[in-house]
Amino acid sequence: MEPLAIGAHGVRRAGVMPGEQVAVIGAGPIGLGIMEFARIAGAEVIAVDVNARRLEFCKSKLGIQHTIDASQADVQEALKLITNGDFPTVVIDATGSQRAINDGFKYLAHGGRYVLVGLQRGEISVSHPEFHKGKPRS
Repeated sequence: MEPLAIGAHGVRRAGVMPGEQVAVIGAGPIGLGIMEFARIAGAEVIAVDVNARRLEFCKSKLGIQHTIDASQADVQEALKLITNGDFPTVVIDATGSQRAINDGFKYLAHGGRYVLVGLQRGEISVSHPEFHKGKPRS
């Protein structure tokens, strides 16, 4: 139950609304819970992970239409393509990976919401000018 409770809490904290595009980074047990609760909230979910088997599970069992293998693809470019250049309005990290958490800022639509569910020990670093700059549309 705990992974589901954490997933529900993350989606509630993000304020996910119907029709939003939500990128969930990490397709482990907590990430899967986040994806399902975001889907129930009416969001279009985009799963991001480095494990092809986990991403295939997202497609075949959860019906997630968009998956991105971060070990094989440029995640930012893939998200740009999926969202028609707008990027997801919500990004939720469930990895606990310092690199994934820091990279997540690049995946977020201007004015979007970023929820960190995964815990990590290192510093979070954000390019302040890049964070405030609007993303160009395609």
